[in-house]
Amino acid sequence: MGDFQLWGDKSTVKHGGIFNGSIVWPDGGWHSTIDFKARVVRVEPVYELVGVAFEPMDGKQIDQLLGMLTTVEGKWRCERERDDRAVTRRRFIRRLVIGLSVIRLAGAAGDAVWILTVGTV
Repeated sequence: MGDFQLWGDKSTVKHGGIFNGSIVWPDGGWHSTIDFKARVVRVEPVYELVGVAFEPMDGKQIDQLLGMLTTVEGKWRCERERDDRAVTRRRFIRRLVIGLSVIRLAGAAGDAVWILTVGTV
């Protein structure tokens, strides 16, 4: 990851300016906060968006950032897999209910035919 975009006040952010920042990961652990420097590479005044590029980081910062991104990706994958399982489960239940409803309707139709034929004998 070499850059990122953020909302910013175009009057206080200038192209080429350098600022200090921190990425904070609320889960804690050894990679919970990463301090960095970034250079403004693009300012979009209409949308109040600012594009910035990280200044060179030392090895520890890169390791922390990669650890944080790995954690984020792992959580994202778990959530996605959980959502996929939920969709599959809902689809199965829906098909089961429809199947049982069709069977019940067929049974009710059979009962109706039986009642009508028994009643006419």
